[in-house]
Amino acid sequence: MWHSSSTPVPPNELVFPAASQPSTRPQIERAERILSIAADLLESGGDGAVQMKDLAERAGVALSTLYRYFPSKRWVVIAAAVRRRQARTRDSGRPVEHAGRPSQRVAGFFLENFRDERRHPHFMAALRRATSAVTGPGERSAVELLRDQFLRNLVQDAGPFSAEQLPIVEFLVEVVDLVESRWASGDLTGRQARTRIILACKLLDLPSAEVNAATAAAIESS
Repeated sequence: MWHSSSTPVPPNELVFPAASQPSTRPQIERAERILSIAADLLESGGDGAVQMKDLAERAGVALSTLYRYFPSKRWVVIAAAVRRRQARTRDSGRPVEHAGRPSQRVAGFFLENFRDERRHPHFMAALRRATSAVTGPGERSAVELLRDQFLRNLVQDAGPFSAEQLPIVEFLVEVVDLVESRWASGDLTGRQARTRIILACKLLDLPSAEVNAATAAAIESS
């Protein structure tokens, strides 16, 4: 999702090392500026366009300050993606109509996200590389926050979901991520990817009893 907002994000919503949370308005604005510039660079040239020294100079901060907030380029990429998804949540002041079956609503959300990915290939390619090469607990926590934010956006736009549906929705996130990865690598055409996304979401149309039985069987077999 690619909405933006000029409103500063509260510091506890951004991806930072725990010891380096910005707390004052100048610190928050500095962190926002770093992520905004990084996002523009990622849009135009992918992760190859983001060099830490250059990013610090563009943002008007010391290189040590940049590394204190974001210890690696991967962290910058992931944080910029989280920031955009958080902005989408805050900017979604419009009323959301939850019409249609859950499978239709969820498929619509995933297809919209897929269209966004196709419109922003450099950023998304950089994000895929960053999330597939994380090291250390800090970067892994950042990736988890990214996934959690995606789920919040999904529930906001396509929910609500029952207790039985939520595990299926979480499973569909993994399935769709795999489908989009295969599309990004050239294994699937856009049409094939869209078809697979729609078919996968039909799992939500199955009766709860069938889903529970299949889940129990899968757990037992594993």
